Amino acid sequence: MTFDEIKEAIRKGSTIPGGTCAFWGGCAAALGIGIAYGVILKTSPLSEEKRGAGQDVVSSILKDIAALNAPRCCQRESYLSLVKGCELSGRYLPHPVITTFSYSCEQKHLNRECIDTRCLLF
Repeated sequence: MTFDEIKEAIRKGSTIPGGTCAFWGGCAAALGIGIAYGVILKTSPLSEEKRGAGQDVVSSILKDIAALNAPRCCQRESYLSLVKGCELSGRYLPHPVITTFSYSCEQKHLNRECIDTRCLLF
């Protein structure tokens, strides 16, 4: 990605309001991965296969988030979105994105709705 493409992705992502997970039915972290795929693949609303690639990735992420059956945790869902976005990158992007990054929660005390041991970051 070029610097201008990164700025474009940040600009697009900054327009997603908080609460989209409940109010719009799509977690902003998942949509952010979709924005990244769209910028990398240079998609538009008129794109064919490439447009579907981004939607497939976002829908896969949203399915994983929904399967948690839990209240929001932006940290958990951002991590899940990044990992899943990397997992699926080899299928759709010109170069797969590999991550070995592992993370554990340091914010449990800040989230009254924390799901504790059911969380992948616990």
